[in-house]
Amino acid sequence: MIIDKVAWLRHETQSLLTIQKHLVLKNSRLSVKNPDYRHWNLHIQDVQESDRGGYMCQVNTVPMKSLVGFLDVVVPPSFLDSETSSEVLAREGTNITLTCRVRGHPTPTITWRREDGQALMSNICQHQTEGRCQNGKHKE
Repeated sequence: MIIDKVAWLRHETQSLLTIQKHLVLKNSRLSVKNPDYRHWNLHIQDVQESDRGGYMCQVNTVPMKSLVGFLDVVVPPSFLDSETSSEVLAREGTNITLTCRVRGHPTPTITWRREDGQALMSNICQHQTEGRCQNGKHKE
């Protein structure tokens, strides 16, 4: 029985991660399991946001065969405190700006509400880019 060499690569960069069971990219979070000659499993420990993307399993035959799988990493929403309004004091009749900045993947939806439940003029951010909303208008 002829055993073809199997490699794992990052699809976007074509970076070689492994050949057979040998790590090419020195990353302690990666490992390859080969329970039998037909199964080659790439394991990623402690998945990070930077791991998001395509992974290619390549069998070095003539012609070469490959299959790409995509990893999407979910990141829970979190506030960027230094860029988010906390308490604002204003004199009646003046204008204020409340800013809410969040991060996460997929991009979180920002909804504005008053603590007492009274309606705002617009309580849903209509123009949101990269988790940034400002008084229902996109922040420039």
